[in-house]
Amino acid sequence: MLKGIAADDEELGSKRLRQFLAEITEPVVAESQLVQMDTSPKFEHGTISPNVTVECVTIRVMSDSGEPNQELRLQGRIRNISSYPLDDVKCVLSYFGGDGTFLGLDVTSFAQMDDIELGEVAPFDLELKMPVEAVRCVFNVHAKRVLQDIGVALAGYVSSTKSKG
Repeated sequence: MLKGIAADDEELGSKRLRQFLAEITEPVVAESQLVQMDTSPKFEHGTISPNVTVECVTIRVMSDSGEPNQELRLQGRIRNISSYPLDDVKCVLSYFGGDGTFLGLDVTSFAQMDDIELGEVAPFDLELKMPVEAVRCVFNVHAKRVLQDIGVALAGYVSSTKSKG
């Protein structure tokens, strides 16, 4: 046991030991956080629409490693595995800090991932604005079914209700 920590009461002793260790390791934690900023954030798959599969996804460095502001891009491919065309497909990369704080996100443009047919593979390419404090990135994909033209849908409904009446 360390000097200055009372061993009489085991619970009190372990509490003091934790406090003591926290005090003496505080500068080391701060230094490791600085080092962590130079490392790649942890990449995770989050919520992926059941209408698609992610065939591949990667974060690429597009500029020379010596440049202070490196261009990062999220690139990959998704496949429509549903039984209908998809519309408004969005690939989202969310950023989180070391304490779990949400730092922001990047989203693919609406036009880039519009109208993906059955079985079609669609590439995506997204310029990232990753915060320096990010230690974790979560990749999500959202997709909606292409809805039938409202005029066609209403005409079909009206004609079916007239034939019943």
